[in-house]
Amino acid sequence: MLLVAAHAQKHTREDRVKPADLNTDVLAKELADTTGSWFITTTSIQQDPNWYLKSPFRVKVKKIIQERDIETVFDIHGRKKEHPNLLEFLPNNSFSQKYHSLLKSTNIPILPFSDNEQVTLAEDLDRDGVPCIEVETRIKTGKDGKIQDSDEYQRIIDTLTKLIKKTTH
Repeated sequence: MLLVAAHAQKHTREDRVKPADLNTDVLAKELADTTGSWFITTTSIQQDPNWYLKSPFRVKVKKIIQERDIETVFDIHGRKKEHPNLLEFLPNNSFSQKYHSLLKSTNIPILPFSDNEQVTLAEDLDRDGVPCIEVETRIKTGKDGKIQDSDEYQRIIDTLTKLIKKTTH
């Protein structure tokens, strides 16, 4: 299992700087520690790996998958704190096929990828037959960058930990 936090730092898309998905790196690390999974996160501003096929981060993720024989990837993203859902899942086809019953058993909204020219990391990995689920999270963060709602954050941890453990057994 590989947990990815590609937007943990600011990133560039079409010559614009996009804000970071705050605390997605903290979430990925905590989930990795709890489940014994691998994780990778950005540490500096760079090209958006969810937008550019040849971004250095995406290339590194694919190399880790190959070298470590990773079977499943969770790609963690953040939503604005006003977003109505705590969690949303966007599974690629490989993930949906392999974990169909597991996805049906959750009460988490399952969304499709946008039908556009953008090829997300999860969609790209699907071309290689790698099950990947894009996880959209609403982690409420204060101006100081610290997590505001610890109960909601713990619900995210608990839900994703259970799902990760079910995909690794």
